[in-house]
Amino acid sequence: MTEPSALSYFDRNAVKYSEWTRASRGFRERRAVFGALIERCRPPAGEPALCLDLGCGGTPIGLLAVDQGYDVIAIDGSAEMLALARRTRAGGGAQIREFRHARLPLDGLSLDELRGRADLVIASSLVEYLSDPDSDELLAQCAQLLKPDGTALISFPNRHSLYWRALRPIGNRGPLRGRAAGVQQRQWSPEQVRDRAAAHGLGLCGSEYFALPLQQYLDSVPLNRSAWLATLFVAVLAPFGVRWSR
Repeated sequence: MTEPSALSYFDRNAVKYSEWTRASRGFRERRAVFGALIERCRPPAGEPALCLDLGCGGTPIGLLAVDQGYDVIAIDGSAEMLALARRTRAGGGAQIREFRHARLPLDGLSLDELRGRADLVIASSLVEYLSDPDSDELLAQCAQLLKPDGTALISFPNRHSLYWRALRPIGNRGPLRGRAAGVQQRQWSPEQVRDRAAAHGLGLCGSEYFALPLQQYLDSVPLNRSAWLATLFVAVLAPFGVRWSR
């Protein structure tokens, strides 16, 4: 389940983190990357479609799905983050359909209730706060939650990044102690995600690199991130046999 240190961090820093998602240059880029991918998954007009926002935080990514016509169930393990999320609204006053306080991966009852119902699963900055077995279980659950033609959009810290290579030896010590980077010391490559997802019947349909170290101090920069520089990527995952060409 979600690491206790991560839940404590977000309970303590819920307001600060929510303010960062609204104001930072780095999160504006995250919104743009996720927003473009969510738009490609947009359901046909008038047809109901369900999005599960796992680790929803203040729901800035889930609200992008609301804007594209999804009914969104927002789930988070931090009670403080979820309390802030309940006050948010999408453009035009649209709302998240439902909020749930639950640790992730989901428990058996929640998984059974939602199994096979999701057209879209979102997990933005979640897997890095899970143990290795739980991150693998999350991928397994995504496969179970999705409809046969559904899509999962999951962000991962980029193992190829020089930034993470430099921080890995430090761990949750010194200047990183108590900071988000100190409790998210796990990173992945797209190849690792592909192999782990394949074990659960999901294919890697694409990956989008984004985010730079110290981006809040940089002026406008091109969005085409190289694998050695970008600190994050979004993996586009779909059940085997689905051709992701939306």
